[in-house]
Formats: sequence, C-alpha cells, structure tokens
Amino acid sequence: MPVDGSLTDTLHAGDSYTILDPGGNDNYPNNSNSLLTIISDSGTVITISGTLHTEYSSDVLHIYDGTVTQGLHLHTYSGLATINDTIYTGVATLTFVSDIALSFSVFNLTISVCGLPDSIVRGETVIIA
Repeated sequence: MPVDGSLTDTLHAGDSYTILDPGGNDNYPNNSNSLLTIISDSGTVITISGTLHTEYSSDVLHIYDGTVTQGLHLHTYSGLATINDTIYTGVATLTFVSDIALSFSVFNLTISVCGLPDSIVRGETVIIA
C-alpha cells in the first residue's frame, strides 16, 4: 500500500499478489493515510486474506466491497486480526490510517481474482444438493 495517497490497480482472473503495509518489510510509518483500489474483470470475485498486527484501535485497515464513497463497508481491522473477505462487485478498496504513536511491521495480505462459474455470471439459479 502507498505510504500516503492513493493507488489503483487492475487485476484479471487468475491474478494474485501480496500487499504489504505502507512500510514494506519495515514498520509502517506514523501518520499514514493510504488508499488502494483493486479493479477486476467483469464476472470475477476478489478475495483478500492474510494477517494484520497494528496498534489496537489507533491504526486501522478498512475494507470495502466497492469504493469508499459508493461501496459496502465490509470490515474494520485493528490489533491482531485474520482477514478473509470476498468482494463480489469487481472493485475492492482498502484504506489504512495510522496515528502519531506506535507502529508495527506486520500486515501481509494476499489479493486473488477468480472467475465465477458461467451460470452465476448469467444470473441463473444454481441448486447445490
């Protein structure tokens, strides 16, 4: 994730990559304010999984299904957390904000994009027996 500011990236079905906190392999900086938007192809889902270790309630990661202004706020993560979110709109937005005090060196997330079965993309009813 960027230290400050925003970044947008486009992924395709089968793509996967790792997102580190704004400090990379070092502690994330104090006063970080970053936004990352992932856009995927139509008919795909984005999965976000991994672990987070931040200063509890002061350094926070938010995940949205869609954009910050027009999406569904899925979760707020802070402290020690395991993340496992699925984005169905084709747009995932992550925001990270840290305060002026403590900072840690761990958040490591995997972003993956998978195609949906054709029947779901077409809107057909699927019965699972």
